[in-house]
Amino acid sequence: MDNVQEQINNELLKFQTETYNGKVEIPSDILEYFKKGILSLPPQVHGLSAHKIKAIYTRKPKEITNGELQDIIRIIFNASFDKMYEEEDFIKALDKHIALEKFILSYHQEVDDFQAKMRMKKATLQSLTRGVGSGNGMKIIN
Repeated sequence: MDNVQEQINNELLKFQTETYNGKVEIPSDILEYFKKGILSLPPQVHGLSAHKIKAIYTRKPKEITNGELQDIIRIIFNASFDKMYEEEDFIKALDKHIALEKFILSYHQEVDDFQAKMRMKKATLQSLTRGVGSGNGMKIIN
């Protein structure tokens, strides 16, 4: 069973460190909203080190990993609306936020699908390893 959990953990870690390659393209201005969010939140709220903030902010959108995208989304939605869009006309600000929400909903669906796939894989692998009569189970080979 430990081998099964280890394999699932490795796949989860791989997903977190892979460059985002989802169905919906990352909005080109997402890093500017990340910056505004970081500047409007106290460090104890956003919880990111300056090193990590710089690492994320200096990437191109197509270089952002799934794990970094989770941080970016969390920052954007913890920041106050007025700080994020203070220089925008209200309707334009709403339109930009709606576009971000559409992307984020799509991203969350992709993460949910991946997690469901991992739960199913774990259950299948566990049932296969339980089926061996000696109690040792089968070895999982990558």
